[in-house]
Amino acid sequence: MKSSGPASYTPRVPAELWRAVFLMACAPTLPFDLGYAPFQPLRDMLETSATIEEETTRLRTCLSLMRVCRRWRLIAAEFLYEDVRIMDAAELASLVSGLQRSALEDGLGGFGRYIRRLELPMRHAGFTAQTLQSPPCAMPPLLTPSPGFRLGDLLRLCPRLEIFSRPCLRLDSKSIYFWGSLISASLEGDGIPLLPRLRRLEWCAPTSHTLSSLTYLFASRHETDLDTRFYGNKNTARFTELISHAPRLEYLFMSSDRPDALSRLPPCPYLCTLRLNRPHYHARYPKHLYPAPTAPHVPKLTHLVLHTMLPTPLLAFLSAAGAHLRVLELAFAPQLVFSATQMQRLLARCPALHELAFAVGAPEISTPAGPAHPALRRVRLRLSPDEWYPYKHVLTAQFGVLAGPAFPGLEAVVLHDPTRSLARRTVWPGLLRALIDRGCGVFYDDGEVATLPLSI
Repeated sequence: MKSSGPASYTPRVPAELWRAVFLMACAPTLPFDLGYAPFQPLRDMLETSATIEEETTRLRTCLSLMRVCRRWRLIAAEFLYEDVRIMDAAELASLVSGLQRSALEDGLGGFGRYIRRLELPMRHAGFTAQTLQSPPCAMPPLLTPSPGFRLGDLLRLCPRLEIFSRPCLRLDSKSIYFWGSLISASLEGDGIPLLPRLRRLEWCAPTSHTLSSLTYLFASRHETDLDTRFYGNKNTARFTELISHAPRLEYLFMSSDRPDALSRLPPCPYLCTLRLNRPHYHARYPKHLYPAPTAPHVPKLTHLVLHTMLPTPLLAFLSAAGAHLRVLELAFAPQLVFSATQMQRLLARCPALHELAFAVGAPEISTPAGPAHPALRRVRLRLSPDEWYPYKHVLTAQFGVLAGPAFPGLEAVVLHDPTRSLARRTVWPGLLRALIDRGCGVFYDDGEVATLPLSI
C-alpha cells in the first residue's frame, strides 16, 4: 500500500509583511506633522492639483484592497481611515454609520481607532465658477440647537485622534448650519478626557484658499463678530472644551481677534508650540467688556509662531509666558515691518530666546531699541524667489541687523534657500563677509557651509 505524499503547504504571509507592502501604495500623501518645524507651511499650501489627484488614487486603492479578503480589509482600513476630512452633513452621516457598524462587528472600537487626523469641516480648495457666480445667501439668525449628531459623539468614536483641524468656516448658510448643529451641545466627558492622545489642534486657520465671494461682503467685520452672530458663545466654548479634553496637547494653532483669547486658555501643561494668528490686529474692543487678563498655565511653551503684529493681549501673554520661550518665528508677511520699538517690546519679554526665524524682508525687522539681546544664538532665514524677491536695500538692511551689535551672542545663521538664490545676488559676498568677520558661521539648512567666492 502506497503512502500518500505530504499535503501541499501554502505559506501564509504575516500581516506585518502585508502592511509593509500596503504602505508603499496606501501611505498618506501629505505628512503628519505633530510638532514644530521651521517655516512649516499650512497644509493647504502644500496641496496642489497633483497631490489632490494622488490622494484620490490612494483612497481608491485602499477601497479596492479592502474588498479582496478579510485580512486585507483590516490592514487597508488602517490607511483609509488614518486621515479623515469631512465636507458636510451627508459625509458625516456616512462616516459615523460606518464607524458605528464596524465597532459593533469587531468589538474593538471599529475603524474609528485608526483615525489619527480629523479635519472638520473640510476646507474648499479654492474658487470655482459656481462660487464666483453664486448670489449672496441670506445670513441666518443666531443658530438654535437641532436634534442630530454632535461633535462630542464623533470624538468618542476616535479614541486615538492625534490631530484635529477646524479650518476657517465658509460664509454660506449650508456650512454655517452644519457647524452650528455640531457645536450646539457641550463636550461631556464624565471626567474622562475625550481626546487623551490629541497632540495638535488647529482652530480656524484662514488662508486665501478659503475665501468665497461672500467673504468680501464681510471684509470690514471681524471673524469673532460673525462667530457671535451665528453661534453665540458656542464656538469659543467648544474650542475651550477641546483643549480641556486634550491633556497631552503639544501644538496649538489658534486664530482669533478676541482680546481675552490667550488669557482664557485652559491649562496646557504639555503645550510646546503656539501658532497665533490675529486676522485683524488693528481691532479694538471696549475694555469694560472684558475682565483683566490672567496668566495662562503653559509651563513648557518653548516655540511661538506669529502671524500677527503685537497687539496688547499678546504682549501681556508674553510677559507671563515668555520667560521660557526658546524659538520665535515670524510668519511670512510681505510689506510688514517690525519697528525698533516693536522688536524691543517683543524680545524684552523673551529673555531666554535662543533662535529667531523669519523670511528675509517678509517681514522686515529693525534693530531693537534699547539693550542688546545676549541670549540669541541662531537665526534662520528663509528665501524663496518664487514667493518674494527682496530688493538689494532690503537685504542690506536685514543682514545689517544681524551683523550689528543687537545680538552679541549670535553664533550661526541658517539659510533655508534650496535654490541658492542668495548666492547669485551681487550683494551677497559683502553680506557674508560681514557675518564671518563678526565670528558668525553661515550654513544652509542641509548642512552645507556658505563660503566666499575665491576672488574675495
